[in-house]
Amino acid sequence: MGVESKEATLSREDLMYVDYIKKFIVDVKRGRVDRVSARDNTIEIIGVDSTGARLAVRLISSRIPISYVNTEVTHEAHEAEEIDADYVYLAIPSKKLIYIAKRTREILKEKGVGLIEVYAHGDTVEVMSSSLRIQKPVQPKSPVVERIIQPRLSEEVRLPANPSSERPEMPSENIARPSTVDSEEKIPDFVKDNPWLSVLSRRKAGGG
Repeated sequence: MGVESKEATLSREDLMYVDYIKKFIVDVKRGRVDRVSARDNTIEIIGVDSTGARLAVRLISSRIPISYVNTEVTHEAHEAEEIDADYVYLAIPSKKLIYIAKRTREILKEKGVGLIEVYAHGDTVEVMSSSLRIQKPVQPKSPVVERIIQPRLSEEVRLPANPSSERPEMPSENIARPSTVDSEEKIPDFVKDNPWLSVLSRRKAGGG
C-alpha cells in the first residue's frame, strides 16, 4: 500500500516508521490498514482492529526539531478531536519521545489520545493507551430558561372568560328616592296648616 502524499516529502526514515506502525496494527491489534496519507509533518495511518473499531495513528515526523516536539504533539492532541475514529494514537520515534514533557503527556491523557513509541529497529510499544471516543450527547434545553419563563407565566393576570359577567352592577335609575310627598305625609296633624309655621319660616329666611 502506497502513501497518499499532500504537499509533503517523506524521508526514508519516516517511510520506515510507517511500515512499523502498519505492522503494529496488523500484528498487535489484529486488524488491517485501510489508508495511509501524509501532509506537512504528519503521517496518518487509518485502519480497524479485531473488534471492527476504527483506528487512527498519526506519526510525528522524524524531521521535527527536538525543540518543537512538545509543541507539535500538543497541537496534534487538540487536532485529534476532529479525527473520525474510535481510537486515536500519536506515534513518535523513540529518540524524540524522551523529550516529551510531563504536561504534554497529561494533555494527551485528557484528550484520550494514546502514545506509541517507535524504535529504529522495528519495535513498537504502546506507552499510553487510547480511550474509546464517545459521541457527544445532544445538549438538552437549558433549565435556566424554563425557570425564567415559568414565574412570568404564573404572574400573569388571568382575565375571566366573559369580562362583562363580573363587572360591578351600577345603581339603577329606578331605585326609589325619598319623596317630599311622603315626608309631608309623615308630619303630625297638629303641625299641618299651622299659621305660625309660615311666620317662623319667613323670619328665618329674613334673618331675624
